[in-house]
Amino acid sequence: YTEKWRAEDVASRVKGVLAVKNHLTVHDSWTWARDWEIKADIEDELWWSPFVDEDQVRVSVNDGTATLTGIVDSRLEKRMATENAFEGGAKSVRNYLAVDVD
Repeated sequence: YTEKWRAEDVASRVKGVLAVKNHLTVHDSWTWARDWEIKADIEDELWWSPFVDEDQVRVSVNDGTATLTGIVDSRLEKRMATENAFEGGAKSVRNYLAVDVD
């Protein structure tokens, strides 16, 4: 899923691209981790991330979907938190992080 999301992200950044339709499929060949395991893995990813202040991000996971809340310092930090959530094993990510504009 991370690779699918990443491909869409890279394609959307190409100059002149107005929209991206991502029809890539992901073949699951393993059993998903339990929600508490995914949450712990995401929190670990955030802790190791040089781009995200993990103290500013709250993580919850329900049926493999991670929800990120809190306030971060930049759009880059918000985007990297999403990537860290996918790397931590989330099936999908709801990023409700607000960016502090001060």
